[in-house]
Amino acid sequence: MTYADLPQLEIFTYFYLWVFGVLYSIYNVYCSGQELNQYAGEFTTGWSWLGRKKDISDYEWNSWTHFLLLFAPWIFIHLIGAEVLRFRCIRVVPVWYLSVSLLFMLINIGLHGTVYVLILPCALYLLSELRSCTIIWGTILAAIFLLNVEYIMISFDLAEGPHYMLFLCQAWTIIRSLNFSLDRIAAPVSIPNLSELITMLAYCFYFPTLILGPLLTFQNFKTGVVAEMGSWSLYGLGYCMGQFFMLKYVVMYGLMGTIARAENINAPRHPKCIARISLYSDMWRYFDEGLYRFLLSLSLALRLV
Repeated sequence: MTYADLPQLEIFTYFYLWVFGVLYSIYNVYCSGQELNQYAGEFTTGWSWLGRKKDISDYEWNSWTHFLLLFAPWIFIHLIGAEVLRFRCIRVVPVWYLSVSLLFMLINIGLHGTVYVLILPCALYLLSELRSCTIIWGTILAAIFLLNVEYIMISFDLAEGPHYMLFLCQAWTIIRSLNFSLDRIAAPVSIPNLSELITMLAYCFYFPTLILGPLLTFQNFKTGVVAEMGSWSLYGLGYCMGQFFMLKYVVMYGLMGTIARAENINAPRHPKCIARISLYSDMWRYFDEGLYRFLLSLSLALRLV
C-alpha cells in the first residue's frame, strides 16, 4: 500500500495538531468529571494517593478483575501441573487441561452448569461425523438462541457472578466448538476416538482462555497443545472510551495469551493501540486477531462447501 508523499512540515503540523487535540479533549473530560460526583452509584472510593473516586460503571471490567483474582490460584495449578506432565508424559497434558477446567466449573458454576456447557462440544463432535456444515451451523444457531433464553439461564439458580461466568463460558464454548467442527469437516475423514474428543474438550475448556478469551484456533492449540458536556469534552470522552475499551482487552487477552504462549500455544497478540490505526481494515485485522484468523478459516471452509 502506498501513501501520499507529504512535506515534512505538513506531517509535523498534523502530528502536533493531533496531539494537542487529544490532550485538550482529555483535559476537558477531566474537568467535566469534577461535576459527576453527584452520581454516587457510579463511583466508589479510589486510590488514596490520587484523592479521586473510582468509576465503577463498567460492569465488564469490574467482573473481569474479580474473575482474575479468582483465577490466579487455578492458573498456577494449571501451569505447574502442565509443566510437570509435559516432561513426564506429554500425552496426558490435554487430560490435565480438561480436568482443571472441569473442577473449576464444578466448584464455581455447579454440576448442572458444567453439564450444560459440556453438552454442546460433545454433541458437535458427534455431529461433525455427518460432514455437514448445515447441521453444524444449525446446531450453533440453536445454542446461541438457548444462551439468550432467560428462563434457561435463571434455572441454574446461580448468584450474579457465577451466572455471568456461565454465560461467558458458554459463549466462548460455542465459537470454539464451531471452529473445531468446521476444521474437522474440512480435514480427511478419521475414525472418532476418545483421544481426539479429549483434545477437543481441552481446547474448548483451556483454562487461561476459558472465560476471558482470547479466541485460539484449534490448529494453533493443537500445534502447541452521561452529564452535559462541551464539544471538546465529547471528543475527549469518545477517545477515552475507545482507549479504555481497548485496554480491557489488552489486559485480558494479553495476560491469558501470554500464559498460552508460555505453553508453546500460538495465541493471538493483544489488540493494537487504536490511536495508531488509521484504516478500519487494520482495526478489524489487529484488534481481535484470533477472531480475524477464525473468520479467514471460516471463509475458506465455506468455499469448500
